[in-house]
Amino acid sequence: MGYVVCSDEANEQLFRFNVPIPYSGSSIIGSANDMLLMWDIWRDILFTFNPITRNYIKLDPLPTPIRDGFAFGFGVSKLSGQYKILYVNRNRSYFVHNLLGQGKGGWRNISPPPEWIYEVRDDKAVFLNGNLHWLAYDIVWNPVLCCFDLETELFTSFSLPIEIDDYFQKICVLGDHLCVCDHRSRDRAVIWLMKDYGAI
Repeated sequence: MGYVVCSDEANEQLFRFNVPIPYSGSSIIGSANDMLLMWDIWRDILFTFNPITRNYIKLDPLPTPIRDGFAFGFGVSKLSGQYKILYVNRNRSYFVHNLLGQGKGGWRNISPPPEWIYEVRDDKAVFLNGNLHWLAYDIVWNPVLCCFDLETELFTSFSLPIEIDDYFQKICVLGDHLCVCDHRSRDRAVIWLMKDYGAI
């Protein structure tokens, strides 16, 4: 894994440094503050990794194989500062892992979202403001922005300002704002920004 440090003005590369990761062939699933959630595809190992200290914690095995997984989220609860991982499998079962000690918090099955949040669309949730966010569909296939509070472990949803396309729109974070980015055009991107969190 390599990092490039650039100057602010000219965006020129000042220097590059590499950080060895504990398992080769790993991919990043999510990030929160100074931590990365990573998956070693070959060994089916899920682990957290701090690229600055180079410390890592191998997590307990998932309740179902990771290849049967559908969605992941990784973030920090707002009040307690507890790192948590949300995992959704293809049977729409929801699990949470608290990162305690050496990652041995264990997976807990939690109540799924209300029945009107029917189908998770994104495979990776976006972390902001102590919550995980992803695109989903309600029971009649209207698009909604689903939200999981890492402190209370409760689900809510926000309405969306646009019609969501299965391929071209993505949830992202710009600065301290939650955004929907539409990249269907080759020469431009359209971004809807949530100015006040929770009100689009």
